[in-house]
Amino acid sequence: MRSRNEEAREKNLIEMKDLLGAYKYIFNTPEGQKVLSDLEKKCYYNQCTMELGLDINSMVFREGRRSIYLYLKQMMEREIRS
Repeated sequence: MRSRNEEAREKNLIEMKDLLGAYKYIFNTPEGQKVLSDLEKKCYYNQCTMELGLDINSMVFREGRRSIYLYLKQMMEREIRS
């Protein structure tokens, strides 16, 4: 008999696999690739978020954008092993 922890872990694993599949399904389409390309430009993916004369709040905002884009990329590249 499985413990509650094992059941919870299995449930979480199934949910994560499902979620990763959804990310990959959406962003591996031509339209999804178009959206990712646009986000890459707008979310400072290959750019420094700091800029001379920029106030701290603006830099934090830019880093937040960048963080979301990096999360999307991570979800696209992630693999779950059972």
